[in-house]
Amino acid sequence: MEREKILSEIIELIEKCDFGGMAIPKSEVKESTDLLTEIGFDSLDKVELVLYTEKHFNIIISEEEENSICKVSELIDLIIQKTPK
Repeated sequence: MEREKILSEIIELIEKCDFGGMAIPKSEVKESTDLLTEIGFDSLDKVELVLYTEKHFNIIISEEEENSICKVSELIDLIIQKTPK
């Protein structure tokens, strides 16, 4: 799966989810976006995004991998790594 397609799907997931009532514009989400400092996610928001990501892409992300995710690009890398080719 291509990075741009994955990014687009992550943006859709973020738009659909209600992360503490935050309205996150599409324009704020890029590969380089830091989930914590730029979007304002807290640890629960990140867990929720990981759960939605696992379900959407049919993958499993370990707690250690989840803890290593700070930027959208790192989430994309994990999805690429775990998605069957």
